[in-house]
Amino acid sequence: MGEKQSQFEELLLTHLDGAYNFAYWLVLNHRDAQAIVQQSYAQAWQEFGEPREANARVWLLTLVLRTAQAWIHNRSFRSKVIGLVPLHHRPDSPRSANPDAKTVTEKSGPSFYNALGRLPAEFREILVLHEAEGWTYQQLSALLGITREEIATKLSAARRSLRQELGDSRWTE
Repeated sequence: MGEKQSQFEELLLTHLDGAYNFAYWLVLNHRDAQAIVQQSYAQAWQEFGEPREANARVWLLTLVLRTAQAWIHNRSFRSKVIGLVPLHHRPDSPRSANPDAKTVTEKSGPSFYNALGRLPAEFREILVLHEAEGWTYQQLSALLGITREEIATKLSAARRSLRQELGDSRWTE
């Protein structure tokens, strides 16, 4: 095994679960999520070694987001929320996101997953990135090309929509 491959595996394969979970919540389909992750890793391999985001997880999830957005746009993807399957996230796994961040799985349950799945993709992406993956407002701002204030507004709207979908106040600001 070459040095590039060893470094790639060490830096990026540890984030495979997070990449899949994020892709799934963007497209709400297991097969499409797997294809998006595979395409994202192929792109990461091609770009590996070039100057990029210092944080490998942030860089990989950025690739997943861009790949998913292109996937949705190019295929005119229409999601149907029927019997969503919970995330494959394991809170005790070393592959988990920031353990100090609130996680999507802490509030998990069939009604929670179904409610999250009914939200618009832009709300799912910001909630999953911020709450489950622990992205900061600064990282979200850089990725989405909007100000920190707009991030706060969008996150608040996403939380409010999730609360409405849940029919209660389990998702607090």
